Amino acid sequence: MDCVANVTPPMPFDFDKNSGLSGQLSTYGVYGNIGCNDCVIAARAHHTIRLVWARQKSVPYIQDPDDVINEYHIETGNFTSCQDGLNLADSLALWKQPPGWHYGGDPSTAHQIEDYCGPFRIDGCLLPSVPATWPTVTLDLLRAGIYIHVGAVINLVLPSTVDATDSNTFGPNHLWANMPDRDGPNHVMILTGYDVTGSVDNFSGITWGQKQSMTWEFLQSHCWGVFFVEGNGST
Repeated sequence: MDCVANVTPPMPFDFDKNSGLSGQLSTYGVYGNIGCNDCVIAARAHHTIRLVWARQKSVPYIQDPDDVINEYHIETGNFTSCQDGLNLADSLALWKQPPGWHYGGDPSTAHQIEDYCGPFRIDGCLLPSVPATWPTVTLDLLRAGIYIHVGAVINLVLPSTVDATDSNTFGPNHLWANMPDRDGPNHVMILTGYDVTGSVDNFSGITWGQKQSMTWEFLQSHCWGVFFVEGNGST
């Protein structure tokens, strides 16, 4: 998968994959991710909706939270606990393999992606644990990847002040910006758009049932891996 290496302008000055879904979604799904450590599959559910919409202009029915939690248990192999974490790269590899994943409450319906690439290191990454050998994604290439591949999936280490059970720490009115501490848990979410507010470069995505915006500087200090996904006819 070529990813974004050969992408050149022009691209939109701002872009949000959710705008095409306006009026189609009554809410952003939480998919059990408040209380269950299924953020990898919750991000996959949000990504699936946007991949299907991009190709078919229809919104797939994903049972919230049953479809996501069921896939999470399948991938962890633990059907009694919701606290095991998943490795994003491993989970993407499973999504690519036939039959993909099931949703909509229909065991005969399977969906998979064509390919994915990553992990990429954010240009200017401040996390010493991120290998310097990983290929770098610049601000412009991240925008291009979101635009071309219907989003990007990111690994984050959250600040200790961000809490899924506290709505005052995330959501539309709570920009993730200058937050130096990295003492919170790891988290996975999908980025669906980008914009420029004044001189600030922002990116936005979906997590915990809310639209979440963050600055490029936040990604430099808290993101430890970026992946791009390519859908196929089944998604």
